[in-house]
Amino acid sequence: MSSKNSREYGKSMQRLQTILQNLDDSQIPLDELADQVLEASDLLKKCKKILTDTDFKVQQVLEALTSEFEEEREGPREKTSSNRLAGTLDKKNANSDSSPGDEEDEALEDEDETEDETEDETEDEKNM
Repeated sequence: MSSKNSREYGKSMQRLQTILQNLDDSQIPLDELADQVLEASDLLKKCKKILTDTDFKVQQVLEALTSEFEEEREGPREKTSSNRLAGTLDKKNANSDSSPGDEEDEALEDEDETEDETEDETEDEKNM
């Protein structure tokens, strides 16, 4: 809850308590009763909106944290060759000294390495 909302909420709750106390003590003249009830209703709506907005923000933060923790728990995911290609291209784009042909060569080398690793794993499994 922002400090502005916190102040508004606090003031609204104080005013509501005053109105309720006046109602309980029968201190409100009958001609002001309807006005006080309407004011109390408006204050309740205002407080509810502040609480609902705050709850929404808290839920967003909790969902983001939960998502982060789940990703950390899962650990690094195995990259596919297309993800490696994209990562290689991103790295090369950040380095302005390389030429466009170099990017393609490295991306193809990465794919070849992946294929070699897969073939080695398959041979190891056959030998078991």
